Amino acid sequence: MDYKLKAGTLYAAGENAPLASIRTVFGESTNNIFGPAGELVAHTEVRVRGDLNGQEQGVEKKEYVLYDRDQSEYAVARPAYCEEDAPNVAGWPVCRTPRADHARFCMAGRDCVLQMHDERHYSLQTSEGLLVEMTHRGVLGGWDLRVSAGFSAVLLCGLFAFCRYLERENEFPTV
Repeated sequence: MDYKLKAGTLYAAGENAPLASIRTVFGESTNNIFGPAGELVAHTEVRVRGDLNGQEQGVEKKEYVLYDRDQSEYAVARPAYCEEDAPNVAGWPVCRTPRADHARFCMAGRDCVLQMHDERHYSLQTSEGLLVEMTHRGVLGGWDLRVSAGFSAVLLCGLFAFCRYLERENEFPTV
């Protein structure tokens, strides 16, 4: 099934009725996800993992979490660096941040990888194949989503938030 996400609102392709919408909380890493009637149904956030022994650095300390309306974890993704750019392989560069390009998580008992091909193209894959592909629409604005499996509108908005979190990992920090 095809969807479009424009101005934070998710629509089925060719339809005008919104399925869900996503709004960023100003000044925070939280995104609220609303149902078609405008009711809050879920939210996402970036969480720093507390189970680490000082081994991981940078993005490896983080988790992207999608919570349902009851504050239960619906999906948790762990971002990671590109294999050739990981600090434990290439060292910490002085003039740039190492590039994070994917996040791994388990969904419905399957291991999934959210892959950032570039800032305008993301995909969600399992070992069996492609589940979701998100592509920026260029000058038209918004995103096209091609979905091969049954995903709820809430989960698609959550995946989009995870994509934006992953993109932010590659921004050079300024002080």
